[in-house]
Amino acid sequence: MSGESPFLIADCPRCGIGRITFDILAEFKIENWTKSVFCRCRECGEGSTFIARIKHAETIFSRDSEGRSANFLCNSITLQKPKFENSAACPEFVPPSIAGIFDEAAMCRAFGCYSASGAMFRKVIDQATRTLVDAKPVEETKDAKNISWKVFKDLRLRLNWLITQGMLPNGMNELVECVREDGNDAAHALESIGLEGALDLEDFSKAILEFLFTMPGKIARNIERRTSRREMGNEAK
Repeated sequence: MSGESPFLIADCPRCGIGRITFDILAEFKIENWTKSVFCRCRECGEGSTFIARIKHAETIFSRDSEGRSANFLCNSITLQKPKFENSAACPEFVPPSIAGIFDEAAMCRAFGCYSASGAMFRKVIDQATRTLVDAKPVEETKDAKNISWKVFKDLRLRLNWLITQGMLPNGMNELVECVREDGNDAAHALESIGLEGALDLEDFSKAILEFLFTMPGKIARNIERRTSRREMGNEAK
């Protein structure tokens, strides 16, 4: 052990400096693979709390970082934002960039900003499903007739295409119309989509994220656990 206090590298929400060093002052296990980490920025001295998705359930930053950044012990580190009553939690294993959009949408819905929430949930669905489309647009013009351009740029067409390709479940067919109507209304209509419209888009966003990221993430985690147990069993023999 180097004797240096455990630290991590992240963007500071207080002073705005990116990739700054934080001293880890306290760590609390939320569940086996998630920790809440209270830190102090070395630049401004203000405190912030981060959610760390750790690689190994037994990880303790004060013991395992050994003077190095604790980032290497984590799959992701995200700022813990204030929770509001009735604010939905983002599903597990979602990439931080998409999870941040979901959290913003959930916060808007909790505050009663339904159209803003709907527009952000539509963005969650758009960004998440773009990760499945390998085809890139051939022409970046609006008159292009190339199907890859349409699939890549049009969310409704992309969702239908992903379902017909078996990359999304058939059961999501009916929800595509919800995204088209409520999502467009949230972004363009003068009237608010209301609570029900926002909740519809929230539910579809969660279903998409759970299918694309949460289920595969849990399977990979279970495989890692089994592999770890087998390795420990072999070492004990």
